[in-house]
Amino acid sequence: MLDIGVYALSIVRSFMDKKPEEVVSQRKVSPTGSDEQATILLKNDSDQMAAVALSMHSKQPKRAMISCEKVFL
Repeated sequence: MLDIGVYALSIVRSFMDKKPEEVVSQRKVSPTGSDEQATILLKNDSDQMAAVALSMHSKQPKRAMISCEKVFL
């Protein structure tokens, strides 16, 4: 998660009211020992949830997609 997930987690955290209390993750390790792919699920005490999917070898542009319902800023 530290190899490729820090920036994605920072983006997710900026949209959550409180810090995540429940975190579940999986990763696929590359031959060099770093994270090649990772998925992270987050949930906080406000019942806000986030899912993050990361891939080191993805050929897609580097961007974040944020989908929300009933958002108040």
